[in-house]
Amino acid sequence: MTDKEVHKLRRHELIELLLKEVQQVDHFKEVAAEIESENQQFRETIERIKGRLNDKDAQLERLKKSLMIRMHRFKSRKNPSKNRTWCWKSWENPLKRRMYS
Repeated sequence: MTDKEVHKLRRHELIELLLKEVQQVDHFKEVAAEIESENQQFRETIERIKGRLNDKDAQLERLKKSLMIRMHRFKSRKNPSKNRTWCWKSWENPLKRRMYS
């Protein structure tokens, strides 16, 4: 509304106009509060997911370390056919599987 239109309004009409404006402001405050509540819930969810991801990352690092240790142990073993502790061919045929001493 222009200033001329506002000046032409009666007192009762001005009060009604102001009342509508106040109701709109109250409605927008409620909407803003709802949005802020949802935003807070999303933040909490994100923090929980971050925690889970950090736990999974730590678990992966432990598994990688364990795997590296096992691979190192496997590679550092002497050739089984030389020290005669067990026979590779025993894996080919389970009936012939036996240990050598």
